[in-house]
Amino acid sequence: MPETTPVFTIDHDVFPDFSTFLLFDVWSSHSYGDITLPASNPVAASGRGGAMFYTDDGRAYPHVHLELWTELPPHEPPGDWDRYTGELTCETGKLMLSCLTASPDDKPIDLPPGRYRMRALRSRTREPYHDSDALDPDDPHAFTQQWIIQLALDTASGS
Repeated sequence: MPETTPVFTIDHDVFPDFSTFLLFDVWSSHSYGDITLPASNPVAASGRGGAMFYTDDGRAYPHVHLELWTELPPHEPPGDWDRYTGELTCETGKLMLSCLTASPDDKPIDLPPGRYRMRALRSRTREPYHDSDALDPDDPHAFTQQWIIQLALDTASGS
């Protein structure tokens, strides 16, 4: 029977570069440049070494709620979401939730090494953004974009 709650959760505000942020094994030999961008309506792309996530607007500031599960939950949380499902690998046991060009706010995440199934949900609802540390805290068009990223170790693949 699937777990009803995640094994652990992390909430983190990520600074996007070029409307993009990463969940990537930066200590592995893989490059996020090897991940292929979907042809239409990109939410995310994933593969060996991690995943890239795309905001739908250059003024979005992502708030990420990351969940580790033993199995992906069968139902998505309520809300109006754009979605992506895929897989990623984490060879070193450490992923970085980060912007493309590195930031003091990047967040290391320790996980068991292996292959993970992933669901990424990007909210279509824009929430007010207020951050005195932002590059332009007075930008009236900036908004917070909620993300839920769910990971589950793929035990069937032998990882």
